[in-house]
Amino acid sequence: METFEKISEEGKEKPINTQEKDLQYHFGGIMEELEYPTSRLIEQLKETIDAGEYDMLIGDDASGRIPTLVMKDIISSRMRVLHPDLTSEEDRNLLKTRFIASGRHNANKEQLIAFFRKIKSEIKKKALIVTEFMATGASMEQLAEILEQEHIPFDIASIASHSSKRSYQGGGYFLPSILGRRGLFIGSENASVPFLYNDSDLSGVQKKSRGQHLSAHAERPDSVNQERTGQIREDAHVLADRVLKEVWKNK
Repeated sequence: METFEKISEEGKEKPINTQEKDLQYHFGGIMEELEYPTSRLIEQLKETIDAGEYDMLIGDDASGRIPTLVMKDIISSRMRVLHPDLTSEEDRNLLKTRFIASGRHNANKEQLIAFFRKIKSEIKKKALIVTEFMATGASMEQLAEILEQEHIPFDIASIASHSSKRSYQGGGYFLPSILGRRGLFIGSENASVPFLYNDSDLSGVQKKSRGQHLSAHAERPDSVNQERTGQIREDAHVLADRVLKEVWKNK
C-alpha cells in the first residue's frame, strides 16, 4: 500500500512544492502527509466549490473534524474572492458546519436520523460530507442511506480510501451501492492517512457511547491537551492556505 509522500511509477503522486512556504506546521509529519491528497481532492471539487453548490459541511467522525475545518477554510476563502461584496452576516451564513459520529451496523442510526431531520431545513442547496478515511465504506453507506431517506441532497468527500472509488460505488463491497448514485470524491485511493481519531488531543473530541448505542456526535473527552488541539487547528488553517495557492494559483 503506497503512502502519499511516495511517487508513483507514472510520477503523478507527488507532494505539493514546499520550497516557498511562509507558514509552518506544528505537526509537520501529519499535515505534510495530508497535503497531496487534500490538494487532489480539492482539484476534483474546484468547479463545484466556485459554483457555490454547497451550503453545509458535515464532518464525519472525530478524525474528520480537522479535514472539515480545512474544507470550510477553503470554500469560505473562495466565496470571499468570488463575492467580495458579501456582508459579515452573509459570510457567516454562507456555509454552515455540523459534526457527527457516524457508526457502522446501525449502531447510532436512530440518533442520526433525528439529527438530520432537525437540520435538513437549513440545507437549501447541497451538503458535503467530509471524512478523513474510508475503509470498507460501511459507515458512509449507512449515512448515505439516511440522507436519501430524508431527501437531503449531498456529495461525499474523503481525503483517502483503503480501496478504489469504483469498489465503493458498486463493484466490490456493496452491490448495488447508494454511493454509486452520489458524488463521491476521494483524494487518494488505495492508500492510508494519519488517523487523527486515534489522538483525541488533536481533534479535541472522540466517539462516546450512551448505553448500547453510539451518540450521533463525537464528544469532548474527559481529559484533553488544549494546547495541542489549538495547534492542530492552526495547522488546519495553514494546510487550507497551501492548498488554495496550489489549486487556484493565487487567483
